[in-house]
Amino acid sequence: MLWQSGQRSNFKEFRRRRFYSPDAFFHAEVREPTKVVESLASATPVICNLTSDLADYIKDGYNGIIVNDESAKDFSLAVEKAVKLSVSEKELMSKNARITAENSFSYKLYKDEAIELMSDP
Repeated sequence: MLWQSGQRSNFKEFRRRRFYSPDAFFHAEVREPTKVVESLASATPVICNLTSDLADYIKDGYNGIIVNDESAKDFSLAVEKAVKLSVSEKELMSKNARITAENSFSYKLYKDEAIELMSDP
């Protein structure tokens, strides 16, 4: 989305999309992938290697891009793949990232178990 001066009504949308909506989150951590959940919840596709249980959640081309190993070359190839995505492909991956978060990490999924855990025995 391009913004031109004189288009005040569109500036808010331009600012939201350009400054608050990254196209991807790069995750190169080899230990705990906690930021991946936050990225998915923010409708931000993830570029990552599959550490921990990420393979259960990140699907190549669906809600992220999988890096085959931890080499700089493979991360570079993943970035090239991301750059070549069309706007509609990026938007679909963003939508799928949010759906993944809602279906896998929403507090609503664990509400009953949490209530039971906190209840008197």
